[in-house]
Amino acid sequence: MPVSFCPAKRLCLVLIASALNVIDLGGCATPPSQVRAVRPVDITPHAGLPRSLTAESVPAHLVPVERFGRYTLVEISPAVGQADLMQQIVDVSMPPTLVASVGDALRFVLLRSGFVLCDSPGIGILNTLPLPAADFHLGPLALESALRILAGPGWKLEVNELTRRVCFLPASPPSPTGRSMIGGPKDNASSAQAPRPMPREHRP
Repeated sequence: MPVSFCPAKRLCLVLIASALNVIDLGGCATPPSQVRAVRPVDITPHAGLPRSLTAESVPAHLVPVERFGRYTLVEISPAVGQADLMQQIVDVSMPPTLVASVGDALRFVLLRSGFVLCDSPGIGILNTLPLPAADFHLGPLALESALRILAGPGWKLEVNELTRRVCFLPASPPSPTGRSMIGGPKDNASSAQAPRPMPREHRP
């Protein structure tokens, strides 16, 4: 006697097979990965790449990095303010009870910067100059720019990297009166004595 299947049983088998296909497809599918913006690095980690790359082992146009974990690369180059101490960022507010002159402000800015102020005749002059109200707060800006702002354009900044001493010298030799002689009475007198050129005759 032939075996016959019940229509209801066949329907159940079809539903079970469909459910298994859906589960199989769902297990193979992966959710879309989240893209995160990162800083572009010229070095791509792969099997032949060493774990640590120093500045001496890579060309100048590449970035030395250190691998932390599986997917994290950390740049191991020194910061700009560490490689050049004059470019370190300072953000200071002068205490009115301690800072009264330009020399006091220079010493206050140089605290914990790695530099000291040298003893020179220029520093003696800066010690007598009152600190302007506009300079009571400086930054954030580079240490070199802060020192130039405090001294003003009349002084030239000199830095001794060997002893880490900061000095200031006059930018130009001052005149006996302390004023520029350009356009002064002497120049006006000489210009008055100079003969004026005669106008040319115009002929049609």
